[in-house]
Amino acid sequence: MRASWVLLASVAAPCVAQEAVEGSVLNFSAAYTGDLRRNTSGGMAVGAAGTAPAEFNVIDRYAGAAVTATHFWNSRPDDALGLGIAWARAGDPYRLVSEADAIAISSAETLVELVYRAEVSAWLALVPNLQYISKPSAMRDLDDAWVVGLRFELVRDHSWQLSASRDAAPGGTYVRRD
Repeated sequence: MRASWVLLASVAAPCVAQEAVEGSVLNFSAAYTGDLRRNTSGGMAVGAAGTAPAEFNVIDRYAGAAVTATHFWNSRPDDALGLGIAWARAGDPYRLVSEADAIAISSAETLVELVYRAEVSAWLALVPNLQYISKPSAMRDLDDAWVVGLRFELVRDHSWQLSASRDAAPGGTYVRRD
């Protein structure tokens, strides 16, 4: 397989089904597959930005981006490392009402996340992550936060057979069958 790039972009037309969810969204993604014959790394970059009317929505602007890289080691070609950032701006009407209620609101929340996906077996992946959140919920009185997480991914289509099958041998003892 030769190395290749793929770039996708889309712009969603304003949604007018309900006035409260009206807005615009721009999405983009780019993928680099790497060259598996030469054991080179691959990766992907994605992003999104959007707006919504502040008079109906707490968040009136959003922007986010992430990059992932794969195939760091020949022995673990399916592992992946990712870094993402997201920014959400609280709309002016929400901030004004909150301040009138004596709630100290910041203009935005920012999140940065580092994640690693380790494929432990054909049916299990472990995904630890570390997040830093600046101005959680866009509230000035809350301290910035660090969050550590661990997610498990189970493959749905796995046959779930035992890794060591056994059959009864003559005489009633069990032997391993590969």
